[in-house]
Amino acid sequence: MQVIDLAVIGAQKSASSFVQACLSEHPDIYMPPGEQPQFEDPFWNAGTGPQRLLRSVRPSAHGRRIGIKRPSYLCLPELPARFSAVCPDSQIVIVLRDPAKRAVSAYYHYMRMGHLPIIDLELGMRLLVQGELAQRYPRSEEVLAFGLYGKALRRWAAFFPPEQIHIMKHEWIATHPREAMASLYTHLGLRPVAIKPRTLNARPMSGAYSHARLHALAIMRPYTLRTIDNFGHAVPIRGVRSYALRGLDKYVIARLLPRPMPPVSIPTLRLLSEYYADDCLQLDSALRDCASMCENYTTVGVKSPRDVRPI
Repeated sequence: MQVIDLAVIGAQKSASSFVQACLSEHPDIYMPPGEQPQFEDPFWNAGTGPQRLLRSVRPSAHGRRIGIKRPSYLCLPELPARFSAVCPDSQIVIVLRDPAKRAVSAYYHYMRMGHLPIIDLELGMRLLVQGELAQRYPRSEEVLAFGLYGKALRRWAAFFPPEQIHIMKHEWIATHPREAMASLYTHLGLRPVAIKPRTLNARPMSGAYSHARLHALAIMRPYTLRTIDNFGHAVPIRGVRSYALRGLDKYVIARLLPRPMPPVSIPTLRLLSEYYADDCLQLDSALRDCASMCENYTTVGVKSPRDVRPI
């Protein structure tokens, strides 16, 4: 049974929400809001799982093609086999971003969500590379692991042929969003539609870079987010108190403690460059083997350790 017609599977912190918003506006596509983590369920059953997913999305589809978004699917080893068993004909959409920049963005997001301790980026990245945070913060490993695109693409390409995979580059979407989406519509066999101005001008959730603000968010987290599984996945809590606290952060704390993302030091960039170097070579090889997956695509890999610059 074909449950899902297309899936935006990542990468995390790489404009997948923008792609989802554009696809949601297409009259021939139904994309349920938010993310669909069902395939990550460790107790996933290929017999009953699809029925539960269908019941949650089919009533709103009204005959349209059904798509979902879940950025973490890209790099989870078990997902390609699990997803292909249920959706073998699904189109797979992947957006990739320089892995070092993605890791830095993810680092601050994971601190905000409580999956990392609130410590400076330079120290935190060293501890992540050394594996010293995993025991206390199990999901902290995702900060680096979700940038190992070469290994991930090889796994997905083993289950889905090149014509079912479309790869986009984050930087291309950021600079040429109309062209990027037009290419995706063509790949999916959809008629072109204009991107609505509100979507084109939308900005992703601003990061929280002030340690004082991050500590305030940690205090509020039990009242604003509800953990839904043993892996730390959380959803917003509904209710007046939760809305009031989120408003307090957005309109008061964020304005009282404004701070842009701190510059990333050359040693930290070298550390990340060295960490991702081998995987970037795997990615380049995978892209050459599956050239039909990409359009207007260039190498994602970070620069060599000798040629890094602050970001």
